[in-house]
Amino acid sequence: MWALASGAFSGDLVYKGAYAAGSYKDGDIVVLNGITYICVRPTSAAPNPWPAPVYDLSAYQPKITYTTTFPASPVDGQIVVLVDNLTAPTYQWHFRYNASSTLAAKWEYIGGTSVTVRVETQENKIEQLPPGDLATVGPQFIVPRGGAYEVMWGCFYWFSNAPGVAYMDIQAGAANPANNAQNAGGQGPIGMNFCNTEGPRVFLGLNAGETICAKYATGSQGGGGYYTNFYHRWIRVTPVRCS
Repeated sequence: MWALASGAFSGDLVYKGAYAAGSYKDGDIVVLNGITYICVRPTSAAPNPWPAPVYDLSAYQPKITYTTTFPASPVDGQIVVLVDNLTAPTYQWHFRYNASSTLAAKWEYIGGTSVTVRVETQENKIEQLPPGDLATVGPQFIVPRGGAYEVMWGCFYWFSNAPGVAYMDIQAGAANPANNAQNAGGQGPIGMNFCNTEGPRVFLGLNAGETICAKYATGSQGGGGYYTNFYHRWIRVTPVRCS
């Protein structure tokens, strides 16, 4: 019987060089295929490498919960994947619970898919301030959890009957009304198509069930009656931290 040549051995050790078929006794040492073996029981069999041990590590692997809601009693470092539907999710958000955070929203986003919502149809907006809705409201997204969210947005637009300006703004819940501070367009001539993108910007203080929604304006009021045409409108929403 052969063993790998390691550890103590109480018998006489005799180095036999490269293994050759024959009989060996306790203490004989041979080399086969670059591996050194020691005979620990008289044998005429050739030495074979011992198979590597197989360990079952499943009991030691942390379980990541795939869920539509956060655990009621989370522990520090706990990880969940938050989805909107267990069988056909439209997003998968990876969160880690930070018990040491001084913020109320202790579930911190660590990866996953953003949510993109689009409205492709061209719709126009007569001269208006402050920002408001087009015929098709949005694009918009209802947040599943309270907290902070990062938003990007953009659109194509053109001016049909007079040079103008175009604004695409974001209203993110009651705490973040659209106020024309984020415009996705500027002044331009009639008939020319423009494309603009805004963000990312983080909106704080959203409550579960509130809506992130795009709003539109076309510059100062004054009854000029010009139209701004918006199309290929989109928003992209990514959580930052949630409660």
